[in-house]
Parts: sequence; structure tokens; C-alpha cells
Amino acid sequence: DAPKPAPTGIDDKGSRTQTTPAQSFQGSVWIKGADAVNSHTTKSTHICVDCEWHFIVACPGNSPGNEFNYACPEAEDACPNTGVLHAAYLTTAGPPALVFGRVGEVCLGGEGQQVVQINVPGLLQEAKEKLGVVGATPARGQRVESLVNFPTYFVAKGESTKSVDVGPAGFVLSMTATPRYEWNFGDGTTLRTAIPGRPYEPGDRLTPPGEPGAIMHWFRGIGRHTVTLQTIWHATYTLDGGPVRNFAEEVSPLAAMLPVSVLEARVSLQK
Repeated sequence: DAPKPAPTGIDDKGSRTQTTPAQSFQGSVWIKGADAVNSHTTKSTHICVDCEWHFIVACPGNSPGNEFNYACPEAEDACPNTGVLHAAYLTTAGPPALVFGRVGEVCLGGEGQQVVQINVPGLLQEAKEKLGVVGATPARGQRVESLVNFPTYFVAKGESTKSVDVGPAGFVLSMTATPRYEWNFGDGTTLRTAIPGRPYEPGDRLTPPGEPGAIMHWFRGIGRHTVTLQTIWHATYTLDGGPVRNFAEEVSPLAAMLPVSVLEARVSLQK
């Protein structure tokens, strides 16, 4: 008997192809709704550059290079509903020729089982814009004036963490941004820290290195200083609940400034 044609939903060659336009963007193909029977992928997201996807019915003799690919009972019986087991291949451009690489097996053609192409860089840009991060505002964390050789408390006022979800229906790119702070105290001293600082609390140690969780600076001379705070946001993201990835681009809003007058400490003797 001649092998039967591929089931409904598969083209006459028994394959489905999703193409990433060459040199256009780093693409991601998400295999939606694939089942977990026989260890088949539940959800699979792959990232590739300048590549083409081929989903070939997983039967003996079928391959991406063949003109015709046919279904077989093994591929039909491996999946629930009306799905058919497919082998997923990636091709990468030459020279000298296309190279096919098998990346796994999935069920396609059944209810809710489809291949969705995702423009990951576009979603990353959308998430970045939706986050709308801004720089923190520098403030003093004490009521008294700044005095020579006594600590001045500083606080970075702003959001500590921001998160956002974007993506088409059924697919989620989650991005989380956290800030770090670069202080320039205007006297030649700088500080990099991941904490925003806190106000003075009674009982704090007023000698170096100060208190944990507090940003304290000791000015060594009187005068007027311009304190500058630069906020730098670092973002991470996940693709549909996958592993955490670093977002390559850091966001640095304009630095904020705070004028500080440092006075000489005086001792008053009273009877």
C-alpha cells in the first residue's frame, strides 16, 4: 500500500515552515500547546539569527531535504486529539549550503497546537518603553545641617524595582528592572551602591564606616558642594516562563543634583 497523505492541517509535503527574514531581527519561534506525551516539549522557545524553521512529520524516510514527506501511524498515535508528531529543524544560511539541525519533537495540527513566530527584540523594546524608568532624586536623610567631620545621610528617592509583561495572547515576555546608584559628593569622592539609603536613626554609629543600609558621607572641609546622583537600571527578562536572561541595554536617565552646604561644627560650653 502507498503511504497515506498527511492529515488535514499539514500541507501536501507533510511540513510546515516558519521563516525568519534574513538579517532582519533575532527571531524566536514558540511552539504553543504541544503536549507532554512521550516527553514531547510542553512549550518550546528557540532564538535564532538568519534562520528558517521546518516542522517535518516524524516518520521514517522524512527529512527537510525531501520533496515529499508522509504521515505514518506512529506519528499520529504519538499525539492527543488530531495532533501529529513533528520533528523540528532549524536551517542556517551557508556558505556553502544550508545546514539542518534537529532541535526536538512536537505535536502539531491538533486543537490549540500551533507555531507562533515572535519578534523578541520588538517585545524587548516594547517592554523597555512600557517600564518608563526614571532616575531617583537625591535627598538628605537628616534634619540638621551638614557638618565637617560628621556624617551626612543621603537617600535616593524613587522606585526600587519595576516589572512589566508584554506579548501576544498566550505568550508573555516578562521584564524586571532594578536600579543601582552612582553618587558623586562633589568633593572628589564617589560611591557605587545597590541600596537607596535610609534616614538617620537614633543610636546610629556616626564614625566610619557608618551603618549598614545607610548612605553616609563625611565631608572634610566647609563649603558648598553639588552632590550628583546617577541611576542606572539593569533589566532581566524571561520568555514565557523560561530561564532568566540579561537585557543587554542598560538605561541611565539624566543625573539629578542636590546642593549641600557644609558648616564647621562648634561646641558651646554652658554652666
